Amino acid sequence: MKITDKADLLYPDAKAKEYGEKRRRENASLPQSFLNDLEAYRTAVQLLPSQPDTVMNLMREFSDHIPTLNYRLDCLEDHLNEPRLSDQLRPIMRRLSDNNTATAQLRGKVDSFMEINLRMQQLTEFVSCVEDIGKLWTKIEKRIKSDAVKGLFAAFLSLNEDKDYQEMKQELSALSEIFSHTVRSVRIGINFAHGMIPESCGLIEVSDDKIYPRSGILDKLIFRTFEGKEQFIGEEHTNSALHDLPPDMDTALFKSLSKYTREFAQRISDALSARRKLFLEDITMLEHQLDLYEGAARMVKYVRSRGLQMCRPKLLPADFRKAEITGLFDPLLFRQTANADYTASGEKLVVTNSLTLDGTARFKLVTGVNAGGKTTFARAFGMCRLLAQCGLYVHASSAELSVCDHIYTHFPQEETAGINTSRFTEEVRQLAEICDCITPRSAVIMNESLQSTTPEECIEIAAIHLEILAASGVSGLYVTHLNSLYKKVQEINERNYPTKIGSLVSLPDEATGKSTYRLAERPPLQQSMAAAIFARYGAKLKGAAERAAANITVDTGRSSVV
Repeated sequence: MKITDKADLLYPDAKAKEYGEKRRRENASLPQSFLNDLEAYRTAVQLLPSQPDTVMNLMREFSDHIPTLNYRLDCLEDHLNEPRLSDQLRPIMRRLSDNNTATAQLRGKVDSFMEINLRMQQLTEFVSCVEDIGKLWTKIEKRIKSDAVKGLFAAFLSLNEDKDYQEMKQELSALSEIFSHTVRSVRIGINFAHGMIPESCGLIEVSDDKIYPRSGILDKLIFRTFEGKEQFIGEEHTNSALHDLPPDMDTALFKSLSKYTREFAQRISDALSARRKLFLEDITMLEHQLDLYEGAARMVKYVRSRGLQMCRPKLLPADFRKAEITGLFDPLLFRQTANADYTASGEKLVVTNSLTLDGTARFKLVTGVNAGGKTTFARAFGMCRLLAQCGLYVHASSAELSVCDHIYTHFPQEETAGINTSRFTEEVRQLAEICDCITPRSAVIMNESLQSTTPEECIEIAAIHLEILAASGVSGLYVTHLNSLYKKVQEINERNYPTKIGSLVSLPDEATGKSTYRLAERPPLQQSMAAAIFARYGAKLKGAAERAAANITVDTGRSSVV
């Protein structure tokens, strides 16, 4: 029985794992821009610096299987509530993994019985780890709630009832007794054919004492011992290969014996390797899974220590097509500001916002002041969905989300902004690909899309895409600086498509005109932040005209400066 046949911290059963692998393959055929647009790898590094690919695999799977996601969330909560999973279980699993790696490195390299002894010690360490896991379970059993962690401990504890494991322990005990003493000599039997011609030979006995030459004809004839030591019957021949001597007449015998002992040692080693493989193959899988939960729990605790919240998302069926999030913030911006100021906390680090997508408006047009946090908000929403469908906590005070089948994003690069025919062609093709793939259970996030043409054309073409999204029944966000697009949205909503489009606005401070990074559900502002700033701080035509009038006199139809 392999431990990994019974224990998996990511999937409740083999069927769920098979579905997850299938979903990962299917998602690979869909647009993958969300990983880059949401900067998923940076978040993966935050979660698990040593193994970000473990997180990325979950993000690529983007599971919509709610039982699997709750299985993972339960496991994460155990890691949050029981520190001994990190402080004690994780070091034991590291011993198992390190031991497994060291044992595997000996494969094909066994040249002596001493190396067999080393392999035995490694298997003995495995037995010790199993015993330590059993002791830990007696201490934390009542505090563990998740099926995942219970299953992990149960897999190790069940070894005590496993016939193969018990046989291995007995074999180790017997071999340990044999190898507790250094092998110093062997007895070889030689069979002769007619005429005393050597025909065959074999190993008869292993001893921890050396054999010495006999002295005297009487000793040789009657096979007596000398000073309690077994003696040679004839002359002692040395192995020239070991003693740097001229070739001995029996060097061939030593070579044959060395080959035989290596083969014998290899057979024992292979048997021990089979035992190791039976129990320990793929043990690193569990190690990486424990690292994932430890990293996720560490992130949650750090965020909370800085005065913000991460929560367990409540997951709803896909057909609900709903998102209700409060206290939402971007993990990348949080980490950046937290590293820049170790004393700040709460909303002095990042401003949080709320979002509702439901039957009233499943899609939101996001407008407002420039540099008002609109793109950051869109990324935070996408990452919230992504982490939730990895089975992890999200950066919000509360989150109620129906699972979606895929996240489609379109974030044109900043350096390509402005009129650019080539870029516009690429954008249109990308959006066409998205529109061909979406379903009513999809999430779509667009950020300043279709900005590489004139404003007039942008509004018209953006409205066409918004109408396609509304007709398809998707949920999501469209960040844009084109406030006048809202008039098109109102017209689209009158057509009673499955998805209604609402409006979120990033508001400026009324007194200063500066961005507050707060988003509110309301129609777009009548003027952009640029217009608001200009109105408050910009040059005034009236003042310029008055100054000019005060400094210019009219003389015979010509102007002159006073």
